Amino acid sequence: MGAKCLGRAKESETIMSSSTTEKDFDSNKNAEEIKDLIFLNNEELNDLSKKFIFKALKSNHLFKDITTEDVSLIYKSLQMCVVETQKFVFQQGQPGSLFFIINSGMVEIQVDGHKREVLTKESCFGETALLGDSNRKSSAIALSKCSFWVLGRQKFMEVLKKMLSRNYDKIRKVISKASFFSSLAENYKDLLAKVSILHRYEDGETIIHEGDDGNLLFILNFGTIVFMRNSQELIRISNEGVVFGESCLLTGFKRTASCVSYGISEILSIDQKSLQKIFGNGYKDILLKTIAKHSLLTDPHLSLLSKNSIITISDCMKWVNFNNGSLVLSRNYTKNMLKVVCVGNIISNGPSKIKLPAYQVIGFNNKNERGLKSEEYLAGGNTIIGELENTEVEKIIGIKSENLFEYLETLKFMKKVSIFKQFSLESIRKISEGMSKAKYKKQSMIFDIGSTSDSIMIVKSGIVEIVKDNKPLRLIGKYDSFGERTMREKYRSASAFTNGGCELFIISKDLLIDLPDNRYLKSELDRKKYYQKELKYENLEIVGKLTEIETGRQRYCAKNLLDDYVYELIIIPKYSLNDYDDCMKLIREKEILLQLDHSLIIKIVSSGKIDRFVYFIREYVKGGTLNSVIPSTEEYCKIIILYLSSVLEYLHEKNIVYREINPDNIIIGKNGLPYLYNFKNAKVVIDRTQTKVGNPFYMAPEIIQGKGYTKNIDYWSLGIVLYEMLYGVLPFNMNSEDEPLEVCDKIVKGNLNFPQKTFEAANQVISKLLTNCKERIDSEGIKRHYWMSNIEWEKLINMDVVNDEFPKINTEFVRMNTSSSTEISILFKNISNYSIQNEVKKFDWGNYF
Repeated sequence: MGAKCLGRAKESETIMSSSTTEKDFDSNKNAEEIKDLIFLNNEELNDLSKKFIFKALKSNHLFKDITTEDVSLIYKSLQMCVVETQKFVFQQGQPGSLFFIINSGMVEIQVDGHKREVLTKESCFGETALLGDSNRKSSAIALSKCSFWVLGRQKFMEVLKKMLSRNYDKIRKVISKASFFSSLAENYKDLLAKVSILHRYEDGETIIHEGDDGNLLFILNFGTIVFMRNSQELIRISNEGVVFGESCLLTGFKRTASCVSYGISEILSIDQKSLQKIFGNGYKDILLKTIAKHSLLTDPHLSLLSKNSIITISDCMKWVNFNNGSLVLSRNYTKNMLKVVCVGNIISNGPSKIKLPAYQVIGFNNKNERGLKSEEYLAGGNTIIGELENTEVEKIIGIKSENLFEYLETLKFMKKVSIFKQFSLESIRKISEGMSKAKYKKQSMIFDIGSTSDSIMIVKSGIVEIVKDNKPLRLIGKYDSFGERTMREKYRSASAFTNGGCELFIISKDLLIDLPDNRYLKSELDRKKYYQKELKYENLEIVGKLTEIETGRQRYCAKNLLDDYVYELIIIPKYSLNDYDDCMKLIREKEILLQLDHSLIIKIVSSGKIDRFVYFIREYVKGGTLNSVIPSTEEYCKIIILYLSSVLEYLHEKNIVYREINPDNIIIGKNGLPYLYNFKNAKVVIDRTQTKVGNPFYMAPEIIQGKGYTKNIDYWSLGIVLYEMLYGVLPFNMNSEDEPLEVCDKIVKGNLNFPQKTFEAANQVISKLLTNCKERIDSEGIKRHYWMSNIEWEKLINMDVVNDEFPKINTEFVRMNTSSSTEISILFKNISNYSIQNEVKKFDWGNYF
């Protein structure tokens, strides 16, 4: 095709004059660049040539979305040119405004005289200088006689801008989602969206070459990118909205690593000149302030400061430049300054080899500052540090530096307290500042029944036992509250004792009444009123039978005749218990249930024993198991996984490993939210345990291998659930009919593959969950993954969401056709037909039920 087209043009081959090229190519600017180019007076393009040009442009990362209508704008502006062997197409450092499509021949791209790559027919090049209206960053040499289709910058940008205008909303959304830009005013985000260029790269395509000038800022929209140096992988990034390339932009140094697309990726770029036009000559200062704000907003402790304080702190910082290897922190570093590593990193020069990369904060006794050893710390590469003295920070936030860490720790703690989950951060601050602390020794009374009720209490550490008529009603642990009835009652309706030594936060009723968010306490109080009561078995009337979920246990829907509230009644026949260990396992289950007070954990209300069986009375959640909504939409999967991860975070904070995450143990309520059920295999684990329990299809490999495991095995099971919800089948080629040994073998081999690539981001989350225990992500990793970027977690966890799109759940409920007394008599008769093991008969249930 190319030879035929070129043959006709050769009849009138001439070197184009300046006047000929000025209209399209701005020859006055590029006279030096075009000196070795022989331009041809081509005829009108034929269909074959148009097809070739369209295909070549579609292969370029800038023009993946080009249409036939777009490309029709440039056909008349394209010129054919030739370059003889070993002649320069253009040279590094020259002004550049031509874009090339290789029609025939081979071109070598060189940087600083070194070969970078060789391009052949259908390849495009020369766009970098056009995007930034800058000089050429490389040279292009013809390895053979070459022919090109050439386009001038004006037409090139016209077509590109038309394509970008179609994608403006998409680009604007990417800018908005990038946490890096979260503190910028909306008008600045609008301007950035207008100058951003959209690129789409195929698997293995190079985005950045080592040695490139650093005049572009990049934002990842989707996909994974890998940074390489000397063929070694340095790091890979897959977080949507992450910004990269800013270091070289700020320091002026060349790229020190290459960046390659791993799979398909989509990226925005913003050139240095555009940033300068938007922010002025102080654009570097703006970028550094933006990095400092982003770093402070993502620090586990300092992010709890008000956003206005963080912005003011960042605006007041001074920037200090360090050359590679220069001293950043001395061995006797005085902790009197807040520092943010904005560019580069700092590395210990001592045995610890601690490395703090960019976006890390040091100060106010945060984790990074506490981790510093008595060693020198040097700049790793060209490094920029933002600094502000503690005394200046104190003026901004109004808190003494010696008290700040404890204050932030308290805020972090209070955000995890269930009854305050819907409170604004501002209300939590007021509570934290106004509450008091109290320490109690072992077996101390906190308050007695009938005493004045004037405060709510939060357990910071230890266990509190609530008692009435010498009967323990419940156990209260870390992050849990008690005494909430103070909002409605003048006097305490039960007594509270310490089970061991404990520390409490005490919040006065007057403080809560004055808060605008106190209305959120109402739903929590209503729920507690429902389950915090003396409920006796003889006052229950069975009104329906529920589907059996837990083997050997019968479930009923029962109504309390005294108030018509409905509960779930669980009957555990004593004949189903084999020995003393089974009895104690049941006791431990009850003890764990008594400690739990989370809105998405089905709460125990009461428990007891009757001659031949033990029973639990639990909160009744109308709904069905998770199985009823498998498979689900991707958006619903996000919501379910986020809620379940928040429950696991709550359990793990209490050192409880659940060990039974699977669809049978997750009830989907009529509101579409998941509730965790069945704590038979839950266990308190401080470090590691070895017991092999659970459903083999959801079992982590470390359980199977018997080498001991930690609480994070629950996140493996969550990964299996997510896979099943998305695809409707189990991973690792498991089949529900597989034998347990076969299932375990498949899990240990770990051959994870995905039926389709539609859910690419979700697949990454699954891969990060279904991996070895050291690399497995937890609740925080799930929430921060870019798959969740469109979910407003704070609103979601506060249940401030539209539930109309949630699936409709068929309640697993069978209403009785016979009277409840008949059902009970049948139940007793069936139970009495079985013999009970002597060891179980002799067990003293009175000590526990």
